[in-house]
Amino acid sequence: GPNRLVVDLMGARHALPRDEYSEVNRGGIRSVRTSQYSDDVVRIVLVLDSPMGYAVLPHPTGLRIT
Repeated sequence: GPNRLVVDLMGARHALPRDEYSEVNRGGIRSVRTSQYSDDVVRIVLVLDSPMGYAVLPHPTGLRIT
């Protein structure tokens, strides 16, 4: 399938207004999907143009994926 980066946020509740952000096409990211994967885990799936390196960093308002 397509290249993906999957991030699971433990102890989180899904509160975004939509489940899918298709056609992002920015910075190597084609689309983004989110869901309440389990009772306390939110899953974020970034569909990528190609394999790429990344870092998940703390940020004052949450996390930043670069």
